[in-house]
Amino acid sequence: NHTVFYRHGRSKRAARDSNGLYTVRTCSLYLQADHKLYEHIKRKEGNNDPIRTREEIVSLFYNHIKAVNEIYEGTNFNGIKGLHFVIQRTSIYTPDTCDRGRPVPGSDNPFCEENVDVSNFLNLNSQRNHSAFCLAYALTFRDFVGGTLGLAWVASPQYNTAGGICQIYQRYNEGSRGWVFRSLNTGIVTLVNYGNRVPTRVSQLTLAHEIGHNFGSPHDFPLECQPGLPDGNFIMFASATSGDKVNNAKFSPCSVANISSVLHVVLQSVPIDPTRHAGPVGALMKRNCFQERTSAFCGNQIHEPGEECDCGFSQADCDQMGDKCCTPHEAARTGFGMSGGPCKRKNGAKCSPSEGYCCNSETCSLHQALDYKICRQESECSETQWCNGLTAQCPPSPPKEDGLPCQDSTKVCSRGSCNGSICEYVGLKDCFLTEGKPEELCFLACIKDGKCTSSVNLAEFAANRTVFTEFSQHGRKGKSGLVLHPGSPCNDYKGYCDIFRKCRSVDANGPLARLKNLLFNKKTIETVTQWVQEKWWVVVCGALIILVFMALFIKCCAVHTPSTNPNKPPALNLYQTLTRPSTLIRQRRQRSRAPLPGATSSGGASRSNASAQPSSARPRASAPPLPQAPSVAVPVIPSGSAPPVSTVLVVEPPPPYTAAADPSSALGGPRRGHRRNKRQTNSDAVTKSSKSRTKGK
Repeated sequence: NHTVFYRHGRSKRAARDSNGLYTVRTCSLYLQADHKLYEHIKRKEGNNDPIRTREEIVSLFYNHIKAVNEIYEGTNFNGIKGLHFVIQRTSIYTPDTCDRGRPVPGSDNPFCEENVDVSNFLNLNSQRNHSAFCLAYALTFRDFVGGTLGLAWVASPQYNTAGGICQIYQRYNEGSRGWVFRSLNTGIVTLVNYGNRVPTRVSQLTLAHEIGHNFGSPHDFPLECQPGLPDGNFIMFASATSGDKVNNAKFSPCSVANISSVLHVVLQSVPIDPTRHAGPVGALMKRNCFQERTSAFCGNQIHEPGEECDCGFSQADCDQMGDKCCTPHEAARTGFGMSGGPCKRKNGAKCSPSEGYCCNSETCSLHQALDYKICRQESECSETQWCNGLTAQCPPSPPKEDGLPCQDSTKVCSRGSCNGSICEYVGLKDCFLTEGKPEELCFLACIKDGKCTSSVNLAEFAANRTVFTEFSQHGRKGKSGLVLHPGSPCNDYKGYCDIFRKCRSVDANGPLARLKNLLFNKKTIETVTQWVQEKWWVVVCGALIILVFMALFIKCCAVHTPSTNPNKPPALNLYQTLTRPSTLIRQRRQRSRAPLPGATSSGGASRSNASAQPSSARPRASAPPLPQAPSVAVPVIPSGSAPPVSTVLVVEPPPPYTAAADPSSALGGPRRGHRRNKRQTNSDAVTKSSKSRTKGK
């Protein structure tokens, strides 16, 4: 199911730059594909061939990390340049590793649960030990609620917080769940959105976006880091971008500052080899798991520069890939089947299937042109491609004609890819509708005569148009206008179109942000101010009513709250007061006529007066006596000729009501599945040897 390569040998002492930061810049990755993604790739690109499916998934891994490297290597994070990612381990989980939502015996598939939301899917990835890697990601084909494409833990430059790059597998307090072990150097990405496959460029930018969270960047804020059209928003914008604008593959100045602050803290620590030991654990420093850059990782099943082939770490990995033409990495120790070393072709082999689809795995030779071996299927914007007998890699597919509609007529083909603008194709410019009903904001719009106009009102997209007749959408035959694809940005990137083709606002900060915007936006404040000016008398009357109610409430609580003061009368019974209000009035009158407790009296006059009252005048029920501590009799010494004084009983108050603090109730960080970083408790900061583990909104 997986391949891993661990680097051996003694490493050189890491160097420092002029700022005192270590010069290591390579982040090792562990990439996983769950059985949902495997099933989809097998039906589509894999042609129901298990070996071809694995090759397609490995190729998908490689192309995504290649795109991420182009972004991060070209970004200057305030003096830190050349960030690089390498795939150190891959795992591809197949459906036969699961049985009714649970892994079968002998399987290590952590993603077998069928019905799981995005937060808990991230949690599944985090439950395993990923301390041996800089980051661990899981790719899936699950359609999460709300159009979510990815989720990741956010790093922080503070020493007492956990999450993000290089975070070690350690224990955290999750409240009622107690202490649990988690790896918070994790993230997840899905390749489906509202039932549709996410375009490759969008999923690549999504992976770069989630890794940006791991490096310490929240979503872009404030507005100067959200420029919108015409150049588009940056990578860390809260919702997915189309990927075809200038800024879509760049980090904003806000993100650069946030990521730089984390990198400066991490790179101050001495770099360690995460495959050998865990490194520092605690609140005094951040772990530096970055490594020196190497040309290739032999054994990760990815053909990289400097390798003839790469079928995996062990012979079992190569057998699983159907590759008997390449020497695995472990052959360096066993010496079995070697011709020139690990990741080299075996004797007599002309090629290896790990080099490309056009290598015959049976003969270890290239498929010839006359074999008519299809290596890439036809797509909306490219033709079918066959092996040409010259290389193991599939040649580039011939592009179809530019301007052909694709993605249900929301884009047009451009140089073989479905990323062209329909507005530009008809001679207009792109724009977003920002006013109207949610369903109206999800119509394609173009700038015409200096105004952003819905395609419903444009002659180019009218129902009876005589030009551009090829623009027709499923279920909208004979209707004017074009509706954006589910998941597409709308309202100037402030929202996205849901499955019902309605524009939903981007909620980057949760329900509290929505409540804040509802209560404190300018329009609401103006409306409330105008209403108060017109209905001032309602405000005054309401304030008086509230004051009277508060006074009555306080008075009611005062007479019904037990007191430890012996000089105060016993508290009234709230239930009797509510059911028999007259009782409260009689008791209050009796208290006003009764002598104060402890007052001296002559003979038994007061007692006889009380007993002389008719029974109907007495309260029908009295409040039950409060529990009292043992009474202590205090003798009163008479003085001279003074009359004898009654003995006064001093009632000591009961002991204070206390409860032992429950250490498990202490806050140990955000709840399970939250995307933000966890705060370490004091016990977390103690250095200890930790166990390994991994997980997978």
